[in-house]
Amino acid sequence: MRFEPHPSETARAASKAIMDAIDFEKKKGLGLSEKEDKVRRFILESFPLLGRAPTVEEASVAAKIPVDESASIFEQLNDRDIIYLKPGTHRIKGAYPFSNTATPHRVTIEGQGSCFAMCAVDALGAAFMFNSDTTIDSSCAQCGRKVHIEIKDGAILAKKEPMAVVWAGTKRCGPAATSICRTLLFMCTPEHLEKWRTENPGEGAALTLAEGLYVGRSVFKDFLRSL
Repeated sequence: MRFEPHPSETARAASKAIMDAIDFEKKKGLGLSEKEDKVRRFILESFPLLGRAPTVEEASVAAKIPVDESASIFEQLNDRDIIYLKPGTHRIKGAYPFSNTATPHRVTIEGQGSCFAMCAVDALGAAFMFNSDTTIDSSCAQCGRKVHIEIKDGAILAKKEPMAVVWAGTKRCGPAATSICRTLLFMCTPEHLEKWRTENPGEGAALTLAEGLYVGRSVFKDFLRSL
């Protein structure tokens, strides 16, 4: 069975709330110079190919710029919350939607490779960002049970309607990687979401996987488009 992205009223509202919370236009590179955006896109494209974040040196080679200029661009991208650097270094900890450290959400992009996504919505959005089929291996935030999702031609493939759901937290305090990304989660059942919510109150919306897929598409479909 195929489950297409579902643009329900709840999903549309969650999509807008998330994009507002993460300052979406800034994340996808609005306002960057051509050279800065080239580095931004290189960083994102490198994650699944390398299975990790690229280095300043690798970015300088790709962009054909000196290493010190590459380092300066990394700092600018960090200041704009487009990437997240380890404090005091030029080592990338994350670049939306990917994480350079292990998270519960591993996404495999067909023909490229696999890497960790920062959150559930990031993992769902990777298929649209790369216009590729993907598989997601994650876990329930409440009980740890495995959550496996296959996305082909922009829809979730499953033998029956998935029981897993998404919690889309929408409150941000500080960098998105350390706030909102920690409250965009998979749960194996609606019941486990309700249990998790009693212990973790906060702003957000409960979404089916199809609704979550719509949110991921809305956020990331144009993320790699050149400025």
